[in-house]
Amino acid sequence: MFNFFVCKGIVHQTSCVNTSQQNSIVHRKHDHLLNVARSLMIQSYLPKIYWSYYVIHIAYIINMLPTPVLNYFSPLEML
Repeated sequence: MFNFFVCKGIVHQTSCVNTSQQNSIVHRKHDHLLNVARSLMIQSYLPKIYWSYYVIHIAYIINMLPTPVLNYFSPLEML
């Protein structure tokens, strides 16, 4: 598997599980994504069967919104 990463030019990095020093930013982003998806689900009155669609659409919306971290550009614009 390591050879696959090297051939494709991918730098494989791992982190320690359950270490807040390494996982805090990802954890906060994940929590934000799920909290907004829950809010959308509650407001829309749609069944929980559509949970994956909520998360996909919220990720899209978050990536379209400007953020002060990127000088008020959206992550999509920066990409």
